[in-house]
Amino acid sequence: MMRHPLGQKLNLTKLDAAEAQLRTAVRMYFENDHLAPIYALANAVRKVVGQIGKHLDVETVQNAIAKSRGMKVEEMICPLSKTANFFKHADRDPTATISLEDDDVEVMLFFAGHDFGRVAGGMPIEAQVFEAWAYAATIERVSDAPLLRQQLISNGCLLSARQLPVPRHRRSCLRLERANGPQTVTLGVLFEDATG
Repeated sequence: MMRHPLGQKLNLTKLDAAEAQLRTAVRMYFENDHLAPIYALANAVRKVVGQIGKHLDVETVQNAIAKSRGMKVEEMICPLSKTANFFKHADRDPTATISLEDDDVEVMLFFAGHDFGRVAGGMPIEAQVFEAWAYAATIERVSDAPLLRQQLISNGCLLSARQLPVPRHRRSCLRLERANGPQTVTLGVLFEDATG
């Protein structure tokens, strides 16, 4: 993970901060870190890009899904928000417990990454890899993916997985071929640009 030099001062937009949080959350997820901070970071991204999306009149995935279900985003997101709020507040029941599973975190990361992409006009490589992994983990053939995702996978990243089918676990190796040259991404261990 990239470290910053001591004494660094950053001037960040909300999207800059959201991107940094999203990159970190995805890396932590594939490094099998604790689920609570991953969820908290992804939720922060989801909230910020959702709010920015409203201001820019960009429809987010969470908004589109809520609309298709005939409900408000806040109503649909309520279970996700409850979990996030559990991590932040202890004023009601300081000894309470909550269940948090990989699936919960994956949903939050998907909303965060995909909505970030819609609002910012693109996703960082970590979010692209997460989305490709999510499809590889849940869809047997690229042709089974929604048409827009097929284009993303085949045009943006030619996906060949060394470990498929990918069961619902995080450690997998993917090789992504991008338009600007090969980029090898080993999930759970390393995100690096390959030369050659």
